[in-house]
Amino acid sequence: MSNKKNYQLPLGKGISIFDQSLQIYSEEELCVINDFSNLFYRKCRYENYYMGYFMMKYPTDLIMYHEIIFNFKPDLIVETGTAYGGSSLYFASQCLLMGKGRVVTIDITNNNYSSKNILPNHPLIEYVDGSSTDISNLKRISSIIKQEKIKKILFILDSDHSSIHVLNELNSFSLITEELKDVFIVVEDTNMDNNKDSEFFSNGPHAAVSAFLKSNKSFVRNHNYERFMLTSNPGGFLEKKN
Repeated sequence: MSNKKNYQLPLGKGISIFDQSLQIYSEEELCVINDFSNLFYRKCRYENYYMGYFMMKYPTDLIMYHEIIFNFKPDLIVETGTAYGGSSLYFASQCLLMGKGRVVTIDITNNNYSSKNILPNHPLIEYVDGSSTDISNLKRISSIIKQEKIKKILFILDSDHSSIHVLNELNSFSLITEELKDVFIVVEDTNMDNNKDSEFFSNGPHAAVSAFLKSNKSFVRNHNYERFMLTSNPGGFLEKKN
C-alpha cells in the first residue's frame, strides 16, 4: 500500500507552505524537500551568477522561468527588485532568444547602481528607480501597456518581501491589468514564510498570496512550475483565468 497522503499543518508550524501543490508526495518526502530548500537558502543563495552578474535564483526556478517565457510569450516582463541585475539580464536574454518581449525592472537602488556601472547594459532592459508601488511607477507601467499595446504581461515580484508590500504589489498590478486577459505573476520567495532563518517567517510573500487569492478570484495557482520540488516560490506561480 502506498504511503502517499496529504500533509498539511498550520502555517509556520510545519511544511504547509506547499499546501495543495505537493500533495502527491509522502510526509517523509515533503520533509526532505523542505529541509533541502532551507539548506539551500542558508548555504547557496548568494552563490549564483548569470554572465558575471549576481542573482539570487534557484537553478531549478531559472529552468521554470525559461518554460514560462517560452510557453506564455510575454510582450512585457515587469520585475520588481532589480538588485544587481543578474536576473534582469537572464530574462532579457530569454526575450532575445524568443524574438519577443522586453524587461522593465524596478528598484529603489537603480539610479545609484546605474551611476556606478553596476547594472548590466542590454537593449531589452529598462531600469526604473523607486518603489514598485509608487504611483509614478504604476503610471509608467500603465503607459507602456497602452502605448505598446501590450497583450501579455509577466510580473516577477522580488522586492520587499513583507506580506503588506507584496499584497500591495499584487493588488496594484492586478488593477492596472484589469483589461488584459493574459497576465502571469510569479511571487518570489514564498518559502520564506516557513523558514525560521528568514525575517519574513509566517508573514511574508506566501501570506500575501493567500490573502490576494481570497479577495481576487481572477487568479489561480499553477503548480506545474513547482514540479522540480526545489523552488523558492511554492504556491507563488499565479495566472489569470480566461
